[in-house]
Order: sequence, then structure tokens, then C-alpha cells
Amino acid sequence: MIRLIQRQLGSVTAARQRVSSVITRSLYHQQRCTHAISSVSTSRRLFSTHASSSATQHPTTAPASHHAPPPSAAVPHPASPAAAAAFDTTHTHRPLPFAVVGSGPAAFYTCKYLLREFDNISIDIFERLPAPGGLVRYGVAPDHPDVKSVLRELDAVLADDRCQFYGRVQVGKDITWEELRNHYSAIVLAYGAASERLLDLPGSDLDGIHPARHFVNWYNAHPEHTEEQHSFPLEQVEDVVIIGQGNVALDCARILLSPPSRLLPTDISSYALNTLERSRVRRVHMVGRRGAVQTAFSIGELREVSTGVPGMKVVMQEEELKRSENEASMKEIETSRPKKRKHDLIRQVAAGKLPSSPASILPPPVLDENSDEEQQHGHRELHVRFLLNPTAFISSKTNPKRVGAIEVERTELQGPPDKQEAVGTGEKFTIPAQLVLSSIGYKSLPMPGLPFDTRRSIIPNRAGRVINPEHDNSIEPGVYVSGWLKRGPSGIIATNIMDAREVTKSIVEDVNNGTIKQPMISSRLPLLDPSSIRAHQYINRDGWSCIDAEEQARGTAHGKPREKIFRTEEFIKVAERQQASDGNARPVPTEQLQ
Repeated sequence: MIRLIQRQLGSVTAARQRVSSVITRSLYHQQRCTHAISSVSTSRRLFSTHASSSATQHPTTAPASHHAPPPSAAVPHPASPAAAAAFDTTHTHRPLPFAVVGSGPAAFYTCKYLLREFDNISIDIFERLPAPGGLVRYGVAPDHPDVKSVLRELDAVLADDRCQFYGRVQVGKDITWEELRNHYSAIVLAYGAASERLLDLPGSDLDGIHPARHFVNWYNAHPEHTEEQHSFPLEQVEDVVIIGQGNVALDCARILLSPPSRLLPTDISSYALNTLERSRVRRVHMVGRRGAVQTAFSIGELREVSTGVPGMKVVMQEEELKRSENEASMKEIETSRPKKRKHDLIRQVAAGKLPSSPASILPPPVLDENSDEEQQHGHRELHVRFLLNPTAFISSKTNPKRVGAIEVERTELQGPPDKQEAVGTGEKFTIPAQLVLSSIGYKSLPMPGLPFDTRRSIIPNRAGRVINPEHDNSIEPGVYVSGWLKRGPSGIIATNIMDAREVTKSIVEDVNNGTIKQPMISSRLPLLDPSSIRAHQYINRDGWSCIDAEEQARGTAHGKPREKIFRTEEFIKVAERQQASDGNARPVPTEQLQ
């Protein structure tokens, strides 16, 4: 009965989301049509005025390329004479071609503001995965549909005819950096953080120890982290230790401790939901080196996990809380309102005085203590531990190859306010753990041929312009960076809006001063040319539309907003339906499906 009710609720939710999506897309298309009609009229007037002079100066027609504008392309904003010269609309009427590497929030927000700022540009989005969305699709927890709603911004970008998407294209593998530089006027790198920081401790090679990112990607149906790549035998696990106390750590804890019925109306992967239904997890221990005042999770995340998960209790130890409240920490609370609010909430949760307003984004399932689900999963606890530093992983007594516990050392805080460090006291003990998730931070990867700050895990930049510290911080002309790759893996999704605006401002300035010009090569990238020997089975914008519709249809059948596709060959098969109808289908070499 519970499962039936949840599926019915999920169907209603999914239907509402689909109606909203259809209305949004319709508005986008209406705006595009209006824009196209206006642009064609403007373009005709432009060509009528300059036809004779253009014919005299350029009697030979320029070769067609993928940079040529569609019939509806508009003239650029007359920002300055330099910008007009850069676009060179009088002579060639070619839009400036931009390349954006990555398709997550940083990428599509940047595209949004570039499209708003300039009319006569074309943007090619390159994504190494088959589907766009980046962190929103593969990093946001499935029980946070409100956060996932920012994908409407991506829909708006891809609905613009000046923008194209190329999935399954990896820069440095499928296309070289030199090719991008030669074929595009400007390149924006916004591919986020595809790696993580690791703990190098004794026993770290034991089975059952994973980066939290792998677990997050697993339950979000990431093509590289599915049930075929990772095994999380939760039916054999009662205690989980999560190292780290940020929002990702709380997401993992909440998913592990949620009744499966709570996750039914979400877009969680079916294989993950099946595994969670067999789960025997009773306790999750979330461990942090520093005190309660220095925790990285947000107020909203703590409130949600405290009020929105039926059958779960949050446990904190009074001794650790008191030791967290040293003189320097109390001064931090006095001078920071956000820290004070969070500390007050921590104290309320620890005392069992839950916040008055529930924070669950999903309708809470009503669990009967006699139900099969309640009897199987029983009472569950989240233990939030402070001032504990992991020192070693200990193997299981029954399986020496698998983790069975984690050794921790108590710490104490030393130093002035806002600069306190956790120092070991020498007191050690163990916490049982048949599964360990390390959530101590994401890490970006370098782009071959560009400078990279390994300590901060960013590409050095000034207001989004890539600079080279080895050459007196000289600017790399036409190369920009946005998002985590620009500032490091911090902030929330909305933080990317500020990045995108700053990068767009820098690009506008560079167009105005003539730094950004037409590329050296105006022909189509060999990779994107079906007649080329290097032709690649990429997934374009229309192919993604087919995938998007298919996922939503599959989700509807199960009372979910979508059922994500996660196998590469299936992505291609669904996308080829559109390509076949356009006559553009190409055979896929077997090695490209690996």
C-alpha cells in the first residue's frame, strides 16, 4: 500500500513537472521564433545596404562552415567599433564561434549570459559524457528536485539556435587543444571537478572504502559509476563511517538512512533503489576533525536531515559539543551570524528539540511499525561526531580484505578565531564500519597545455581570463575559465551565476578592445564532419532531446520524474532515432562504446 501511494504521489509530481517543462519550452520556442523574424528583417536591410561594396571587395564566396550563421542569425550588439570590426559583419557576416568545455551549471550559466550579450555568435558545448547537466544531473541528491530545477536554464540555452551540444566528446582525447584554439575565437573551460581528494592512511586499500563522489554518482546513474563499476553490498552493512562534514556527506547519510519508500518518487537510479531496499544499515557515523562551529554543511541540509527522514534520529555527544565551544570558537559565533544560527540549530538537534518547520522537500511516507519496510530497516541513527581525526582503516575479523572499523584520534582546537587547527591529543579508539565514504573535497583536473594550480585545484585566472604564472601572469588570449575550475570546489550552484557574469564581462571587454577575433581556421572541426575519417559518434542537441523524452517516459511508468539512462550504447541507440530520421546516422565502432 505504501509503495502504491508513493508511486501515485510520484506520478502526480512527475506530471506537474512535465507540464511545467512543456510550458517553459514552448515559451522558449516562441521567443526564438520572434527573435528569428526580427533578425531576418534586420539582416536583409544590412545586406541590401552593403551588397554592392561586399561584392566588389569579396567577389569570391567564402566556403561554408559550421560557423556560418543560420538564416535567422542577427547582427551583433554595436558595443564599439572594435567589437564591430571583430565580428566583421559587413564583409563576412560570420558569427564569432565560441567553444564551451563542460555542460554543468558553470557552463550553461556562462552560455546564458553570452547569448544575452551578443547576437552574432555561435556556441559549441563539448561534454565528455553523453548527457548534459554535469553536477546538477550527477551530483545533486535525488530528493532535491527543487535544486535540479535549474536545468531549465540549460533547456533555455539548448533551445537557442545559436547553441549546439556535442556529447561524448572529450577535449584532449577526441579533439586536441590546438584544434580548439584554431577553430574558435574564444574558449570557456567549465568542466568542473571530476576527481576527489583522498586520504592516504594505513589500510586505505581495503575493500569497502570509497570516495563519496563515487557513491553519489552511483545513486545518480552516472555512466562511469553504475552498479557494473561499483559494488555497495548494503545488505552486509550495519555501520557506515563518512569522513567529512559538508553537504555531500549529509546527502550520503540521508540517502543511506532514508526508507526506500521516501525515495520512490525521485529520479534515483533503479539499481540503487533496489540495493537500498536490501540495506541493513542502522548507523551512519559522520566524522570531522574540527568542532561543531567549523562544520561545512549548511543550515538547510542539517534541518532537512533532522526533520525530513522518517524513523531516523540524529545523535551528538555532549562532551564533544562542549569541547567544540572553546573561547576562540565562541568568538567566531559572536562575529558571524551564519555560524551562530547554525550552532543554535546544532544545539537544538542535539537536545532533541527539532525545528518547528519541517524541511523535507519530499512528502514524508507514513510508516506503520508493523510494515515490512519498518521491520526490515528498523530504527536508524545518524551520529555526528566532532574533533575526531581518522588515522587508520582496520580490516574485518571475518574478511581480512574488507574494512571492518576505522581508527580515530581525538583532537583539540588551537589557534585564534577563524584560524583554528585540529591538533591530535594522542587518545585513539575505533568506530565499527563495514563501509567508509571519504568526503573531504572534490578536485579539478588540469587541461593539457594550460597552467594549473595543483594546490588550489584551479586554472590560474584573473576575472576569468586564464593567466600563466610562469610568464609574469601573462594572459592567454581568448581562453577563459568558469565555475569550480575558476574558484575551486566551493559554494552552491547559484555561486556559478556570479562566475558566469564575471567571465562574460571579461569577454565583452576583450571583444570591445579587439582581443577576440575570428579564428585562424573557419572550416568545420574534422571530428564533427560526417565525411571526415575522424568522424565521431557524438550526441548532438536533437539526440539529447530524444534521450530526455525517453527518460521522462520511462520515469512516468514508475511514478518518477525520469529514469536515467546510464549505458553508453543505450544513449547512442536512443539518440540515433533522431539522427536516423535526419539521415545523419553513422555506424558506431565497437571500441567507441567502451
